[in-house]
Amino acid sequence: MIGLFCFCTSSLTQQVEAQRLRTGILHPPAGRMVGEILEQSTDLHVYRGIPFAKPPVKELRWRPPQPLGAWEGVRDCLENGSQSVQTWKGTAYGNEDCLYLNVWTNRAGKPHAKLPVMVWIHGGGWTGGNGGRSYYSGTAISRRGVILVTVNYRLGAMGFLAHEALAEESKRGISGNYGLMDNILALQWIQKNITAFGGDPENVTIFGESAGGATVSALCCIPEANGLFHKAISQSPWMFGYTNPLAARNIVHQTEKIGEVESGETSGQRWVGKFTEKTGAEAIAQLRAMDAKQLFKGYYPAKLTVDNDFLPDHPLEMFKRGEQFDIPMIVGTTQHEGNYFQGGVSVKDRQAFVGKLKGFYGETRGSDLAQAFPGAAKPAAVQFVTDAWFVHPARIMLLGMDKVSSPAYQFEFRRVNHKDPTKGAPHAIEIRYVFNSLQDAETRPQDQQLSDLCTNYWTQFAKTGNPNKASQPRWPVYTKKERAFLALDHKVQIFYDINRTALDALDEANQGLWPAK
Repeated sequence: MIGLFCFCTSSLTQQVEAQRLRTGILHPPAGRMVGEILEQSTDLHVYRGIPFAKPPVKELRWRPPQPLGAWEGVRDCLENGSQSVQTWKGTAYGNEDCLYLNVWTNRAGKPHAKLPVMVWIHGGGWTGGNGGRSYYSGTAISRRGVILVTVNYRLGAMGFLAHEALAEESKRGISGNYGLMDNILALQWIQKNITAFGGDPENVTIFGESAGGATVSALCCIPEANGLFHKAISQSPWMFGYTNPLAARNIVHQTEKIGEVESGETSGQRWVGKFTEKTGAEAIAQLRAMDAKQLFKGYYPAKLTVDNDFLPDHPLEMFKRGEQFDIPMIVGTTQHEGNYFQGGVSVKDRQAFVGKLKGFYGETRGSDLAQAFPGAAKPAAVQFVTDAWFVHPARIMLLGMDKVSSPAYQFEFRRVNHKDPTKGAPHAIEIRYVFNSLQDAETRPQDQQLSDLCTNYWTQFAKTGNPNKASQPRWPVYTKKERAFLALDHKVQIFYDINRTALDALDEANQGLWPAK
């Protein structure tokens, strides 16, 4: 029976492979490859699992990603590449050899097509996720004349470990941010290769959500990323996942850990100490010899490291000074972000909620800030998470855009999750609308119409730097004076100055929490 089962499984796999329509051979500089034809009528092709760097394993663990030379022969790009090692319910899965990307296009092999390119950077707290999830499909985006690229990058300790010994072996004297460097190398790969897919390397838009949105915002401030993209969309940017390597305050903003102060390298040394009694270079050498999944038994709070070199300063501080790249941006959030983070807002009563704020902001600031979030503990905590983690950072970025010449646009996604209306419009709900990947069972006519509108706005922005076109409701430019934003719901409306009272209070409370440069 076992042999029969194996034979049947093998036969079924062969049938599925046979049903796939393979593209002709594509010849980008990276190497010859074959992808899958998704739609013959529109020439829609997808190339999955394209490596853009050497596998970051063994001696390349905890080092900047290394470019990959052209491979020999023809590579089958039919399956997603491995995702970075991560954990789910205590079990590690994935592969350290994870630096792969996927490309959707309907102009493959037509280098003069010059289609705009969108590059998706997935979220997941820099500890989970991958670029190959089914709802990140580029089918709808490509049908609108835009190429989509989705990227995998290193996560958790593999992508973000800051440690003194790693800084000492670095020519630049820095450590951490390897996952950020992965994204930059992917963007460099796109610059060199996307023409073969019909794309325009001079018209690239990066976009991402949550940790992906924060990555987008950081990339807008990193000198090495300058010129690799030309527009940016930051969705629900979680902008407090930063640490200074030596002495700065570690802004955690999770109500269960609020007020924790620790440098990046101190955090890294403490994590390394879970696996070895050795120190310095000897400890790193021992950990490089260990299996990656074994290392994921020890949780590492992945954060971006402000090292005054690769990442010159906290991106929010750079946006405040108008030092980000002068490129068009969309920045937005969902109306009830905090409902996604049930564990992070577990306060039993109003007194406990106020106590959390005092514990981080101090007695006076915390007490004053609590007045901006009135009412019962649970809704107040949810609104605090929504505003403090997401809406307030978004406003800082948008006001910073007023200091440069390029336009900015703000949105708030308000469409309620009809499967669980009690959650309202929680964190990440807009993703399926943007990718036009709503599940059939969830789709109502109004949802599909909103999804079409979102996809149209995003792709139009990628084409021109302006999301507007005649057939859609007008999306006004964000200015410091008017602070207009587009509320995305079954009825699209324009409002002004989102959550101003709470955000002004957060301005006051946050003064001095990040050290001046």
